[in-house]
Amino acid sequence: MAYTQMTSLYNSSQNELVKLEKVARQLHDKIKNMKTSLELAELEKQKNISTMKERLKTLREQECSLVQDINLLHGIVEKDNEEHFRLKREASNVQEMLHEEQNQLRHWKDCKSEPLERFGPQISALVEAVDNVHSQGHFTHKPLGPLGACIRLRDPEFALAIECCLNGLLLHFFCDNHNDELILQGLMKNFFPSGSPQPQIIVSAFDCELYDVTGRAADHPEFPTVLEALEIPDAVVTNTLIDMKGIQSVLLIKSNSVAHAVMQGEEFPKNCRKILTACGDEVFEGCYSPCEKSRPTYLGDMDIEMHNLEKEVENKTAQLSAFHQHINLLENDLKQNRETIDSHYKNLTEMTVQRIDITSEIKDLENLNENQSKEILGLESVAQEIKESIKEVEKKIQSRKSEMENLRQVRINSEEKLKDFVSKFNQISNLSKSFMEERNDAGSEVSIRYNSVRRCAARLEQQLYYIQNIKEELDMKKRELQRETPLAKYICPERMEVTRTASVLYKEINMLKETIKSEISTHGNREEIRNQYLEVKEKYAEVNGEVKNLKKLVINLNKMATQKFVSYKRLRKCLSIQCKFNFDTLLSQWSFCGKIHLDHEKETVSISIQPGVGSRAALDTMNAFSDGSHTFSNFLFILTLWSTTESPFRCFDSFDFYMDRNQRKIAMDMILQVAHFQPSHQFLLFVPQYMRYLLPSSPAEIVQIPEPEREVTPPPQEINSEEESQ
Repeated sequence: MAYTQMTSLYNSSQNELVKLEKVARQLHDKIKNMKTSLELAELEKQKNISTMKERLKTLREQECSLVQDINLLHGIVEKDNEEHFRLKREASNVQEMLHEEQNQLRHWKDCKSEPLERFGPQISALVEAVDNVHSQGHFTHKPLGPLGACIRLRDPEFALAIECCLNGLLLHFFCDNHNDELILQGLMKNFFPSGSPQPQIIVSAFDCELYDVTGRAADHPEFPTVLEALEIPDAVVTNTLIDMKGIQSVLLIKSNSVAHAVMQGEEFPKNCRKILTACGDEVFEGCYSPCEKSRPTYLGDMDIEMHNLEKEVENKTAQLSAFHQHINLLENDLKQNRETIDSHYKNLTEMTVQRIDITSEIKDLENLNENQSKEILGLESVAQEIKESIKEVEKKIQSRKSEMENLRQVRINSEEKLKDFVSKFNQISNLSKSFMEERNDAGSEVSIRYNSVRRCAARLEQQLYYIQNIKEELDMKKRELQRETPLAKYICPERMEVTRTASVLYKEINMLKETIKSEISTHGNREEIRNQYLEVKEKYAEVNGEVKNLKKLVINLNKMATQKFVSYKRLRKCLSIQCKFNFDTLLSQWSFCGKIHLDHEKETVSISIQPGVGSRAALDTMNAFSDGSHTFSNFLFILTLWSTTESPFRCFDSFDFYMDRNQRKIAMDMILQVAHFQPSHQFLLFVPQYMRYLLPSSPAEIVQIPEPEREVTPPPQEINSEEESQ
């Protein structure tokens, strides 16, 4: 191989020498012609440059004025955009608030005719159902609820504060006992679907006395407690609110500042736990908690709330219309300014193109003669380099001729080694074919045995199920026998002599017969039970024998499976050896160094590849491992698997996506060589690059997939520039 390469290098050096001599003659003629034409173009160049510089000065002045106008308009547009975005956001917030207030206003109007609707759409129907059930006498005491309907406010301004204090208790119902609770829960299931929240039920005896909270209630001469601000006709409701919310120790103050002053003052109210303001804020000793709600939902006065909501809806509607008018004015201003900017950009682009054209023409004219003189000097230096190259090529030809003589003997020795290697390769390939046949036979036998084991396992499962049913029947019969035996011993525990007359005995016998008939009709015939027991016992013996046979069969199948597994491991080892041999053969053919390690216990594959030593490796693979070494290693491993497996199809999808140009060239050469030595197989390759370097005489057929259609809309400035260029 080295001798052949050296011969080709010698011939290429000869061709290179002839080409260099020809190029040297052409350069000499060209230099002579260029020197004569250089002097004639100098006068005309100076005249054209002066006229173009005057045009360039006027264009620059016009560009500066346009740029100032554009910057000013951009600042105005940016401010208008910020103002437009802010107004849009505020209008959206106002729209959401308006929608919520309109929904709440509709809800209050609906609740005006039916006050219980404010507690939920199902509450009025539930209360009506409770009245009907109570009229039928199912309740011990009629349940009370919801709690919000059982209380009245003395001062409507404290509605939000009291609602925040009682929180979720406003929807609770009260029952006297647990039986009434169960009946009420059954009614609630008819009105509240499963999974949806339903009102809670508090069980407390209705026959109770009102708590005396004189010693533990908050005391203030000016401000009432929550207990004092409520009118509660039922003692059970009052006691529950005292127990669960401590309403006797919560003060109500309308002003936030007065509440802070009272809570932080020197004369702290006795037994006061917290203070609630009219807006629902909670004031504790040393801290403050604002309320998230803006108006009451359940306890507020309907007329006052509806009046306040109507005013807020009118204000929000007027505010929203003002926002929309301002937004429309801003949008019109933005549209006009953007149109002005686009026209300025269009004019600026036209001026820029004219300026660039004039500047390029001036530079071309100024550099015309200089380029020609530089080109002449460059050509003279190139001519000198070509002369030196001719001398170097002549020296290379002499050195390569001597190397050819030295490599001729090396070639003869390499051919002898190649013959030995081919003979060994043929022996190993024959051995691998025999291993493949044994592997196929073992695989078919394992599949047959596996199917038989599955069938036996299914039959065993059926028999075990049948045996279990028989055992259950047998246990049932034994239990019946155990029940009958004590009864018989109870009737006649042992044989006895009788001194009574025959008529009396006949009467007793007839009575016993009637008793036996009644017992037979009740429990069944004894002989039938005995026959059933014998049949079940025989079936159990048969099934037990079948189970023993199946267990022996399972043991034999386990032994066979163990033997097949040993054969499988032997075959796997042979395939691993074949895979390593094919991998080493592939690397040696392309002057690579590397190794592959297959670990069957850990189920891992490790591959390492490095450029080899030799002239071909030096020329082809010095830059092959700069990038994408992992992809190239996977590619060589798949080629090795092709040689190991026997599939008629070889497929690759985007295998060279992360390869550079050298790796892609080496990979395609490897695939073409493998395809050349395996003409009976079919190779399908999907690559993102078009393989232009394949020769037309190559057996490979290239099918190019058309590019998908994409609609791309260019920016406005690019569209203007394209129209101007057209």
